[in-house]
Amino acid sequence: MKLMNVEEGSLIAGLKIAYSDIIVPAIPLIIENKEIIWNSIKSSYEFLKAKITAAKEGKELTITQTTDTGGNNFLVKDVSDSTVNIYVYPGVDRLADELSPEFASMAKMVDGDQISSVEFTNSDTHDDFKFTPEDKELFSRQTYTEDSVITITGKIYGGDFKSQSGKIDVISSSDFNVVSGDMYPFKINGNLDTEETWKEMFLEEKTYFCKKRIEINTTKNPIISVLELIIIDFDTKQEIYETLYLDLDN
Repeated sequence: MKLMNVEEGSLIAGLKIAYSDIIVPAIPLIIENKEIIWNSIKSSYEFLKAKITAAKEGKELTITQTTDTGGNNFLVKDVSDSTVNIYVYPGVDRLADELSPEFASMAKMVDGDQISSVEFTNSDTHDDFKFTPEDKELFSRQTYTEDSVITITGKIYGGDFKSQSGKIDVISSSDFNVVSGDMYPFKINGNLDTEETWKEMFLEEKTYFCKKRIEINTTKNPIISVLELIIIDFDTKQEIYETLYLDLDN
């Protein structure tokens, strides 16, 4: 596929470019602004890959819009074990969100057998980018339970002992994907399935240790949605401290 050969009704015909607060139809501008269009689409692809990779690695993502990107529309720097900072030219992040469903659709076609890759080439500069089988995996929709354990503080307001499930209002969280003030479904997993334990947890603010069941969907923003919290334990030390304080007060 060559982006420069654009015709009415082609794949690019519905493209919109978002810059700052303005969204303009791209077709009338494509022929006169080939390099702008090309760089914007390629930057959107690279931006999404960095964004998805950070999400799947469980890293907190900071996106800064700036014109100081070293001559590029997209720049990744200040990467650590827990964070990734992405600097983009104003509008690239919005354009990437617009194109994300199309990118996911094209990546899905790459099966590594009949279609080994889908390649886009700038016929003037011979610059290119392509979707590979690895990109198919990267852009695919996935649902799974993470192995890592997070800590939250919350109150259980609704629960069903028989199904070992309910809803918890999160007051604070060690994980940026679990938002304080939001209500999440939960399930109990571990040695917490006794009636006495449920009585202790219900309507009391407690610290819980959980795993997350998440969905990664590159066509949504944010990419990661927390579908459910799996409670594996709660802080029993908190119970001891509260009892000691009550005894001291008496």
